[in-house]
Amino acid sequence: YGFSYLNFAALYARPFLKTMASTGAFGDSNGSVPDPNPKDLEIELKRLIIRLDALSMPCNNSKEEAQKANALELIGKKGEEYQLVLERCRIKDVERQEEELHPIQVEECPICMEPVRVDIIDGVARLLCCGKFTCEPCYKLDKLTKCPLCRADFPTSDGEFIAAITALTDNGVVWALHLMGAMVEHGDYGHKIDPQQALEWYRRAAEQGVSWAMDRLVEYPVDEDNNNGITLSISEWTRWLKAASAKGVANAQLILATMYYQGEDEVPKDMVEAVRLLTLLLAKDPNFKDPRTCWVCYYIGQSFKDGSGGLDMSLERAKFYFTKALPQLAHVSGGAIQLFLAETLLELSKRTYFDRITVPGHNCIPKVRNLLRIAQENGHSEAAVTIRDLESQQRDYCSACQRGAADLIIEKLKKCTRCKAVWYCGRECQLKDWKLGHKVDCCKS
Repeated sequence: YGFSYLNFAALYARPFLKTMASTGAFGDSNGSVPDPNPKDLEIELKRLIIRLDALSMPCNNSKEEAQKANALELIGKKGEEYQLVLERCRIKDVERQEEELHPIQVEECPICMEPVRVDIIDGVARLLCCGKFTCEPCYKLDKLTKCPLCRADFPTSDGEFIAAITALTDNGVVWALHLMGAMVEHGDYGHKIDPQQALEWYRRAAEQGVSWAMDRLVEYPVDEDNNNGITLSISEWTRWLKAASAKGVANAQLILATMYYQGEDEVPKDMVEAVRLLTLLLAKDPNFKDPRTCWVCYYIGQSFKDGSGGLDMSLERAKFYFTKALPQLAHVSGGAIQLFLAETLLELSKRTYFDRITVPGHNCIPKVRNLLRIAQENGHSEAAVTIRDLESQQRDYCSACQRGAADLIIEKLKKCTRCKAVWYCGRECQLKDWKLGHKVDCCKS
């Protein structure tokens, strides 16, 4: 047909990947680069997919096969970009719905008039004299000895501090209830340590809607019989867990999402709610800096891989999240993260290259086998089965000339000693395959 795969890649696919060079997976961290429009991406992706019929034609030689694989790879990257933009939109939609359901409490700093979130413990300086607040930058602007609002002297001794906190609690200042609980729990400012009394202070603060008091109650041990005075019953603990999660406490949201994901006595299995809470955690940490986010990526990746929790199956998004989770969960997931990522890469490669996944330079099997080997070493039994299945499919034909052992009249083929994932009939085919692209695919196993 006079169709050039190389010209196709240059003319149609390559121009649409420019944004990937300047932005991360979820866009520029500083917000300086605008997000691509999902509709525009969808139109361009459909324009590329129309030409897939031509790309499904058989190739006449290895050069044409390589050109075809390059074009398919570009289409696959465009599809991944499109899926990640859709994922960003999904996260924003869930975040918007949550804000409508549980509005954020914002007030103006009385000094700089900038908006300040007063429903969280960080970023706010609470004043012990009058019970009001300022933003932390205004409070730290100068080394203050007097309140910038009521002009009263700040406490300078343990006795003055305790007296100020007591006065605030008597006047119904809710955040002071939590502060009193922390002071009694740790024996700060010369106060006598009393765990039971601290628990009561935290309960009073939590009843008044103080989210960080709820978070502290969630950290208490659970005693179903409630025989010990400094433990919580499972029902009370679950009540505070759900309340803290509704207030947007990240720790509580992760614990509750895990319980919804697995199903517990007090929290029946609810995959849709689990995914919603995990998505809210992603919205809070778009740059994946919080160590807890690796578990969020792990669970969200499973949902996209299986199409569960109200999410449509998306191997591209599953690959993204598993890849993000892998560095931190490599040795703590029992090999599950390596197995899930290997299965996802294999299925995604089959779909991208029309099941022709052994093209040199585009062969994912060495990487997949390495992940499966690590999963097997970490104790995952399914990884060994998958390795055997892969080897049974690959070891009977030469990766370079595609001829089988029976056709070549040899007893068995020899595998690459480095990656142990591809087989060759001889030295000549091995060198040919290396130059064509196996040097890119090969990884030490």
